[in-house]
Amino acid sequence: MIIGYIENLRDKGKAHQTIATLVTAILHFFVTLNDIPLNKRKITRFIPSDEEGSTRFDKAYNIDDILRLLNACDIRTKVIVLLMASKGMGIGAIEGLRFGHLTSIPEYNLYQIEVYAHSKKWRYVSYCTPECRKAVDAYLNIGAASVKTLQTKRH
Repeated sequence: MIIGYIENLRDKGKAHQTIATLVTAILHFFVTLNDIPLNKRKITRFIPSDEEGSTRFDKAYNIDDILRLLNACDIRTKVIVLLMASKGMGIGAIEGLRFGHLTSIPEYNLYQIEVYAHSKKWRYVSYCTPECRKAVDAYLNIGAASVKTLQTKRH
C-alpha cells in the first residue's frame, strides 16, 4: 500500500524530497505513534534517488521573458517585475518597501532604494534602472490621483 503510493507519486513527477518527506510522515504515524511494525528499509528503497528525473532547474529570465511579463501585467506588477529584474531584489524585500525608502537621483533618472530599511543586519542600498524609475513614478502618480479623488469626494 505505501509502496504503491510512492510509485504513484514518482509517476506524477514529484521530487525526491517531497516523496521522502511524505514517506517519513507516514512511517512516523504507523511505527512511532501506533506501534505498527513496517519494513522501513524495503519501503524507503522505492523512493527515487535525488538525481533520478531531476530535469527541472532554476534559470535566469532572459530579456524576452521579462518583456512578455511586462506586456501582460498591470502597473503595480510591472514595478515589482522591474525591481526584481533590475536589481535582483527578492520578493520578500519588496513587501517591506515604503515610499520613504526611495531617494530620487534626478541627474541619473533613477532611485536609490533602501532595502530592508528596518533591519540592522540585512539593510543595504541599491539603485534601480531608469526604466524601473519610470514605472515607479507612474505607479505613484496613479496612487496620488486616487488620493486626490477620494479627498474631492469627501468635501
